[in-house]
Amino acid sequence: MNNRSIYKRGATWTAHMNWTDMNGKKQQKKVGGFETRKAATEYHNQFMTSIQQGRRRGTTKLRVGEYLVNEWLPKQENILKPSSFATYVRIVNSYLVPHLGNIRLEEVNARRIEQMFNDLLKTGARGKSLKANTALSAKTVSDIAGVLHRAFKDAVRWDLIATNPITSAKKPPRRTKEMSAWTPEELNRFINVSSTDRFFAIWHLAATSGMRRGELLGLTWNDIDFTTGKVTIRKTRIRAGNATIEETPKSRKSQRTFAIDKQTLGVLKKWKTRQGSEHLALGTKVSDHVVTETDGTLPDPNTFSRRFKALCKRSGLRMIRLHDMRHSYVVAARRAGADLKTISERIGHADPKVTLTVYDHVFVEDDQKAAISISDHIYASTPRQA
Repeated sequence: MNNRSIYKRGATWTAHMNWTDMNGKKQQKKVGGFETRKAATEYHNQFMTSIQQGRRRGTTKLRVGEYLVNEWLPKQENILKPSSFATYVRIVNSYLVPHLGNIRLEEVNARRIEQMFNDLLKTGARGKSLKANTALSAKTVSDIAGVLHRAFKDAVRWDLIATNPITSAKKPPRRTKEMSAWTPEELNRFINVSSTDRFFAIWHLAATSGMRRGELLGLTWNDIDFTTGKVTIRKTRIRAGNATIEETPKSRKSQRTFAIDKQTLGVLKKWKTRQGSEHLALGTKVSDHVVTETDGTLPDPNTFSRRFKALCKRSGLRMIRLHDMRHSYVVAARRAGADLKTISERIGHADPKVTLTVYDHVFVEDDQKAAISISDHIYASTPRQA
């Protein structure tokens, strides 16, 4: 280090770094405002050490926002499902660009990332599902961290940075939203109450199959085999940004075939007859989807959820989300004696371990019952003490 590397400008000290990057190009950086020569020297030494160790490439002035929006996102559009890409775009534009956009790609470190996580957990909400400037859930922040990790991983692979700074950052724990489920008795009551609703057959199917909202809305009559009594999940209709799209399920396990009971088949047959009459009256060709409005159009997923909520309110039952019908089904299935593997396959989880993790509270009850049942069996054969 020479005297030109550390010098005083006015009342403060400046560190001046010079180096040759990996492409043989001369680079330099000046950082001022240090109160002492020692502080400027320490910064200079740390900076040059990071270059020597390969943590800085020094080949680009690309900022995080430019990288994410102009380089990284366009490449993701070609490899992601439309719904996943829409989620990535929302996360980048709503969270990552506002917090990290103006920082140079190579200047991002674990400390800055952790600060972003903390800010998001306190005041990160954007005002759609949550009031603006209120706390984001840990799960949402964890999803944001996942997108950022993938973006930085690609930056390393493309030789823009040497290491992924998020790997050493402390990430928020991924907590899923606490679920609420009806008891089998409440589920039965809902089925009875919904018998007068236009979509009675759909609510019935949701209650007895554990299908996701998108799977219900993507179902066509060709997916239901009334002879064998089986349903095949091939498509899902979901929200992607401001649009509703139809795409294949997110995993191979989600594309599944499972049996449904005779009662559910019966109400579906009645619904098919009613829907056919409605479509015939329209005089035009309409969609083959199981769920359609009276004019033959396909319902908006969010509107469909609101319809369930209104029906739930009219029934006098505890308010739950439409997705909680899926949870209610799992509770009912387990209490009916269905094993973990069968339940996992029917609801389309990638692995039984996922089912066990998501519904751990259900299987904790099984463990308690097993302890009592096993002990009763053991003690039943134990001779009584004199």
